[in-house]
Amino acid sequence: MSEMENIQPEHIYLLDKTRGWPSDIFWSEYNKRLKTAEERGEVHESYDPDYLYRDPLISRLFPMKERVALRKRAGAMESKKISLKGKNYSTVSSGKNIKRFYVMTSEPVFTTNGNYAFIYFQIYDNDNSETFVYPDDGPPYDSTLFGMVTIIFKKQPDQSWKKIKLINQLLL
Repeated sequence: MSEMENIQPEHIYLLDKTRGWPSDIFWSEYNKRLKTAEERGEVHESYDPDYLYRDPLISRLFPMKERVALRKRAGAMESKKISLKGKNYSTVSSGKNIKRFYVMTSEPVFTTNGNYAFIYFQIYDNDNSETFVYPDDGPPYDSTLFGMVTIIFKKQPDQSWKKIKLINQLLL
């Protein structure tokens, strides 16, 4: 949220239900056609702005079989209620009365071996008069989709998690 005009909220509001995963992040039908070209050494990237494997590090870490498994795992996740409260964040039932930004988060999805975790956020901004809603998001939100963030974590030997990649996609 600090990418534009250094706007950084003092308090982060998260909607109290997780959102489903846009599972094409992990593997899309379009990628099946690219697989043969990639195997021949041609450089390709998806046109989907959320697609993770444009980054060479991420592409090397997760082979095709794991990408497909992540897609299946993420696609099977359903929305769940969450309740979080901390020093500068909390959950709310609606973003309607939030003055600027609020966030929807996914539930984490883990690789088959459990050594990596992905989490996806959508940031909404109530300060814009236009609305933007994906067709599968359900009822409309009274705000504009400001951006998406995907964070990838790696499990450490002490069982803690270390962020290895943060991928931002601003829409405004």
